[in-house]
Amino acid sequence: MPVPQYLGAGELKIQNGQVTDITMHSGHYNPTIENVHKILNFFAKQGVDISKVQVHGFEKIPQLPCTYDTNNLPCFEAPMVVELVDKLAMETNIKSLFISLNNEIKGLREDIDSKLKAIKKLKDGEIDYVRYNLQTMDAELMWLQKDIQKELAVNSLRNSRPTKENIIDLSDTADKLKEKFDAIKTKYNNSIKELL
Repeated sequence: MPVPQYLGAGELKIQNGQVTDITMHSGHYNPTIENVHKILNFFAKQGVDISKVQVHGFEKIPQLPCTYDTNNLPCFEAPMVVELVDKLAMETNIKSLFISLNNEIKGLREDIDSKLKAIKKLKDGEIDYVRYNLQTMDAELMWLQKDIQKELAVNSLRNSRPTKENIIDLSDTADKLKEKFDAIKTKYNNSIKELL
């Protein structure tokens, strides 16, 4: 029997045909801000105006300004909730690109290392040339890994409310690092062809 999928849980308040409030209050489900995001997107796709909807939670979300409702619980504007979760999702996707690129670099560095061990079979003059090229590429890859680690560290130290500019900068950096990696990989593949 398939497990049913839920967008979220909580309470809705509707006045004069307009959704005015959504709460994250649920007996056992404990909806997250991502669940509220899904509900708000669902409503928006159905043509519901969410621009004035207030989202009530149990705890303050550090990245969002809030007011407090009559029960002294934090209250957030729905459009800001949607924007924040969208930004966080984009940032997570970009970080996963950095991690994936780092793994590709690691694999290529391991391949270079194995080729360096294998070139002992070449003549002395050829060995020096090939070894130099492979070691140079390995050093370039090592610096590329350091750039990735620096970007991830800098990004995690940025303020807890990411801006579109921060995300665009991070995306641009990921693209540039990927281009550098692709250039090194092409150079490596061409060097390996020379060996064979």
